[in-house]
Amino acid sequence: DSTVNPQGKILVEILEELGFFILNGRTVTDFPGQFSFINKNGKSTPDLVWTNLNCLTLINDMEIKNVSELSDHFPCVLTLNNNNNKIYDTNNIN
Repeated sequence: DSTVNPQGKILVEILEELGFFILNGRTVTDFPGQFSFINKNGKSTPDLVWTNLNCLTLINDMEIKNVSELSDHFPCVLTLNNNNNKIYDTNNIN
């Protein structure tokens, strides 16, 4: 989706200034980019997933699931890496 409304443009500019970028269309499963919204008037990608470089290593994949039973919006599913299989550190529990 290449159309950006004025509010979306402001949002993109602010988040890019803060070092964030959009994952939509840039992951293995979501390349070249799926629509995240479809209704009788058309389709678009208003549902965006943002990250920064610090968190990029935590991300394994992002995909738009084409499931529309409950909404015109499709879920954006983010899969995170868990390379060390450590969910929490029990030594830091008070």
